[in-house]
Amino acid sequence: MDKKKSFLSGKNFLPYLYVLPAAIMVVGFFITSAIFTLLLSFTEWNGLSEVKFIGLANYVKLFQDEYFIQSLLNTLIWVFSALIIPVIIPLAFAIMIISSRWGSVFKNLFYLPNAISPTIGALIMTSLLSNYGLPKLLEIMGLSETSTYWLGIPYVNTFVMIGASVWQGIGTNLVLLIVGLSNLPSEPIEAARLDGAKGLQLYRYVVLPLLKQH
Repeated sequence: MDKKKSFLSGKNFLPYLYVLPAAIMVVGFFITSAIFTLLLSFTEWNGLSEVKFIGLANYVKLFQDEYFIQSLLNTLIWVFSALIIPVIIPLAFAIMIISSRWGSVFKNLFYLPNAISPTIGALIMTSLLSNYGLPKLLEIMGLSETSTYWLGIPYVNTFVMIGASVWQGIGTNLVLLIVGLSNLPSEPIEAARLDGAKGLQLYRYVVLPLLKQH
């Protein structure tokens, strides 16, 4: 009982007062709205008429809509690419950079897009991929079939946006991976090399597990 009183009246309770307004707003505007939207998904209502319960009819109609299926597929491709590519590509670059004498130059070069604001990055990629950008350059080189507007082609624009996102966000992961690879203990790596491990085998069974631990 004494511990309960000391908690309610002491300094331990004070930090909760600071987060209380944010907690109230989250519950009031986010969680309540999410629950209300979920309940409405089982009804037919235009905001003015009487609410009519229709069960799963809205979901059946939704998954029969080809535009929704297309959007869902694009979203899954984006999520998968956003989770995998920003790790694999910076890791490959980090491995090459730490073994190169021009490592600092390449590190700054790859980190430069990360220092550009998203708005500027979007303008650069839009100009590069417009009809007067990279498609025009390929047309001059004799590849006239590539002169179409890439951002207007389904699927292609999805991968273009993924590439632009990876291009601008690769710098942070690259620097973190370079720091991680540089701080790995050298003893296990040297021991593995003496045992004959090299190349991909060395990185797969020794370097990457050590990087995961650190």
